[in-house]
Amino acid sequence: QAHDYAIERFRSHAERFDCLASAIESGDPEGDRLAAEIGELDNPFPAIDPCRYSPVQPTPVVRG
Repeated sequence: QAHDYAIERFRSHAERFDCLASAIESGDPEGDRLAAEIGELDNPFPAIDPCRYSPVQPTPVVRG
């Protein structure tokens, strides 16, 4: 039972990743919405900021 759950969980993560990667690569304007949606689904620790644990502060992305 746990084995089947793990397989299905991995597949769902992989499918969402593939959709997001395709949207980014193609410049699909829905990419931002999709990223936010996936972030909500796949973020088990929303209160944790991963940047706090990074040795180098990331450079902000400026979209224009």
